[in-house]
Parts: sequence; structure tokens; C-alpha cells
Amino acid sequence: MSYQLENNRLSHMLAIVLLLIAGAASGKVMALQLGQPVNIIPNPELPDQAQVDTSNNNLDVVMHNGELYFAWRTSTSHFASANTLLQVMRQTQSGEWVYEHSIFTGRDLREPRFLSLNGELFLYFAELGINPIAFQPGKTLFTRMDSQGQWQDTQVLFDDGFIPWRINFVDDQPIMIGYKGGETIYETDQSELSLMLLTTADGIQWQPAFNDDGVVLRSGLSETDFVITDQYLVAVGRNEAGDADGWGSKVCRAPLDNLSQWHCMPDRRKYDSPLVLEQNGEVYLVARRQLMYGGNYDLRWRNLSFQFQNILYQAFYWLSPKRCSVWRVDVNELAVDWLEDLPSAGDTCFPSAIRQSDGSFDIYNYSSDYNSGSRWSWLKGQVSPTHIYKINLKLN
Repeated sequence: MSYQLENNRLSHMLAIVLLLIAGAASGKVMALQLGQPVNIIPNPELPDQAQVDTSNNNLDVVMHNGELYFAWRTSTSHFASANTLLQVMRQTQSGEWVYEHSIFTGRDLREPRFLSLNGELFLYFAELGINPIAFQPGKTLFTRMDSQGQWQDTQVLFDDGFIPWRINFVDDQPIMIGYKGGETIYETDQSELSLMLLTTADGIQWQPAFNDDGVVLRSGLSETDFVITDQYLVAVGRNEAGDADGWGSKVCRAPLDNLSQWHCMPDRRKYDSPLVLEQNGEVYLVARRQLMYGGNYDLRWRNLSFQFQNILYQAFYWLSPKRCSVWRVDVNELAVDWLEDLPSAGDTCFPSAIRQSDGSFDIYNYSSDYNSGSRWSWLKGQVSPTHIYKINLKLN
């Protein structure tokens, strides 16, 4: 018995060594460290003007003039509501939160996205409908804080249903990625969305970034984020609408000399609210994770019609538990590997990040109670309270 036990131990140790050697040889030894979560919303130290409702989710953060600015959506539930409020706070270098601005239009407001440019701070966001069971894109709106610190009146940026998703920089040039056609995502028939890259010099006038119309893909992709490596633009996008590749997501890259020429591979998992990060030449993803059905959104029930698959996949997804997770993106294979879950449960995952001086990231995210709600369905989380926290993520 002791000989067999010792033999098993040696075999186990040998397997570990071989895995480490193989990982080192391929350059794929991955490690990450998570700090302790720090609650942001709700918080007894918030300024008196800040309003906190039941659901606190869509958010963004940015550094502007040496201070952190934080915007979030608060409403009665995850679903569209006329009671929705977008709010902006600033955290001083001493850690104090200061109320800055709030936006109310009597319609649902989502996807807040900051841009610090030319000494001004811009906040873009989508105004949608108020039907809680429909996704109704309307206008893209924006407000800005001028160089004197004064917030200006809200203005219309686009009125064609465009949804802003992320704003990154390429060679010091701001690039907004977003999509049109979102109103068709939850319809039963197959639809085609236009994924676009836009740029600006002043934060107000936006135009196509790398080609004539700004469209880089016409497919089922909606929410998409990207980074620039030394070889490629690398992107991960959610394919909830479905297309010839099925449903789930796509992992894409484009050469640096032609950033509008995207090559993509399908993935059966659906990476909602993707945030793509680059660290030391590696690409990472923070996005929502499906716990059931092997993690897959697309169950490949091809004996059913497209319409019936669309309905069933959405229903099964709503009724299963979720996490907000960190993944590694293999740029060569255009594949994604799960690494770790952030503290998360129920209704969760709309991450934003601030890179720290040590190379780590402060991830800001929302979640249901991850202690009591670990087995909650996404739907239960959507009608329950959610909070916002930050957590430090070190990628090695």
C-alpha cells in the first residue's frame, strides 16, 4: 500500500513538472492574483447628492487630471426603466468621493463611456426605451466637463441607434468601437449588425477611423472590445444575435497595417460585456461566464429552426447562474481559456479597468450578493439588488 501511494505521489509530481516545462516552453505559464474587493456602491461615505437605487450596474472609470472619475447606472432593476439615473462621482487623491453630475431623461440610460481629451472630460452613453422586456436603442448622447470643471448640457451625438461600447487609443488617437442594429438582437429572425470603429479630434465630431464607412464587420457581433499588440489589433465580441457561425462570441484579429480587415473565429461561449486587456504581450479578457451547459451559449440544436434556437438559447441563458471571469486570449489560435472568477454571482459583469503604476489593474464591476446568490439564475439577479465594487488584478 505504501509503495503504491509513493508511486502515485511521484507520478503526480512528475505530471506537474512536465506541465510547467511545457507551459514555459510555449510561453503560456499564466498566473494572476486577486486583491480583496472594496465596495463602492452602496457606501455610507458617498456624498449626500449621490442616489442609490436597487440596481447598480453599467459603469465606467477613467483618470482625468490626476483623479478618478466614476459613472454608473442606478435604477429599480436591471431592466429598462423610466426611473433610470446616470451619475458621475470623482475620487480625490485622498480617497474622498465627490459628487459631480447626474443625467435623467425619463428613458433608460446605459453604456456610459468616458473620454479624457484636450483637457476636457466627455461622457457618452446610450438612451434607450422604457419597455422592460425590449432592447430599444435610440440616441447616443454625451455631456462634457470643460477645462474649467463645468459640466455642459447633454447633447445628441447620433440618433440612429448606435450603441457605444468602448473607447481606446491607437497611436494617441481615440477610437470608439460600437454597433448599429441592436434593436434586432432579440427578434426571432436572423439579423445583421454593423460593428464600427470611429475616431475624433475634438470629442464632438466622430468619423470612420480606418475605412470609408467605419464598418469592420457585418455579422451578429454587438458588444466588442479590443487592444493593440505589437502585431495585431485583437478583439473579442459577443455574438448573441447569431449568424452563419452560430451563436456565442467571436475572437478576432487585424494586422496593424490594415485595422479594418478583421479575421475571426467563432466561440460557442457568450462573453457578455467584454473588457480586453494587454499585459506584457499577452491578451486577457474579463467577461461574463455561463456556468451550465459546459459554459456554452450555442447548444448546436441545428435540427431546430434559427428562430427557435434563438429563443431557446436566450431562455436557457437567463435561467442559469453566471460569474464575471478572467480569461486568456490565444492570439495565434483566436481561442479563449478560462483562468479565474472574480467575486460575482447572479446579475454580474460590466467591468471597467484602471491600469496602476505597478502594471496591475483595478477592476470595477457589479454583482448580486456573491455570498448568498452563488447559485442564483441570471434572471433572479436581474430583479434583485446589485452592488459595485473594485478589486485589484495582477496578471503575470
